[in-house]
Amino acid sequence: MITSLQHHRVTRLTLLDCGSFHVQGGARQIGIPAFLIDTDHGARLLVDGGFPPAYWSDPKAAAEADGLATFGALQGYGPRQTLPEQLEIAGCSLAEITALILTHGHIDHVGGLPFCPHLILTATERADPRPR
Repeated sequence: MITSLQHHRVTRLTLLDCGSFHVQGGARQIGIPAFLIDTDHGARLLVDGGFPPAYWSDPKAAAEADGLATFGALQGYGPRQTLPEQLEIAGCSLAEITALILTHGHIDHVGGLPFCPHLILTATERADPRPR
């Protein structure tokens, strides 16, 4: 288990394509990335994790169930955009992930949590009540 990344240096950054999202009521399309970071000490860090497993089999039903459908719709999302598939394309497996970093708690970022129960989750305290 990694306890510190202080002396690690990034050797590779891989963009994982976890689909995209069309925001309702506008022409705004948001990419849903995750990132795989490799370090010179052999760490493999996953930054964010895409959508939860329920979205993999039936994204429309999952969006209806959790209310995401009222905000917009997934676009360009299929079996190849799931976290395990994207990691496989990058030459990595979930078992090789040594740390999971969540940028924030939105549903399109926390989908990898069920696959990483062996990892310690670290959260930060919000400095301000809301972003400015």
